Amino acid sequence: MDGFSSLDESLKALTAAESLSGDNKYHCDKCDAHVDARKQVRLRKLSPVMILSLNRFRFNWDLGDGVLE
Repeated sequence: MDGFSSLDESLKALTAAESLSGDNKYHCDKCDAHVDARKQVRLRKLSPVMILSLNRFRFNWDLGDGVLE
């Protein structure tokens, strides 16, 4: 995630629902068809200790290289 000024903003973006439709439809193995769906991360229970990995770089897909910030 890029450009968030707080942990709260980052977690809200991480847990936001994403709509899978159009060319990005979900393939249902049960009915063997592409269907509209909603994908979302939900945090049910948090441990008393949180470990955060702070990524201080951006990956440039055009150059195939990571740029430190």
